[in-house]
Amino acid sequence: MKHGRRDYDRIQDPAGLIPVDEPVFLLRGQDVAAPRAIRAWMTYARHGGASDNILDAAERQIHEMERWQREHRCKVPDMPPGKNTVKATTGKSLRRVVKEALSK
Repeated sequence: MKHGRRDYDRIQDPAGLIPVDEPVFLLRGQDVAAPRAIRAWMTYARHGGASDNILDAAERQIHEMERWQREHRCKVPDMPPGKNTVKATTGKSLRRVVKEALSK
């Protein structure tokens, strides 16, 4: 599992269901943008034919994040200092990847 941030490399998949070279993106409850990002993901997923059970699970997670943000701190996403970033390997923009996925 390839994280976009090196400090998240410690978050692993003990069952081995995610291939070691598959990119993943983690949104935390403290991230003020996370609920909206998940809502946007839901729009694309619904348009692409995602099942109700995955969309319902995403909606529940949004509500949990919003509850958590009310009870704790939330903040603008940031990156710890240092060489923490991982270079993109696809050379494609997210917009292009989504457009290609939705056109299938």
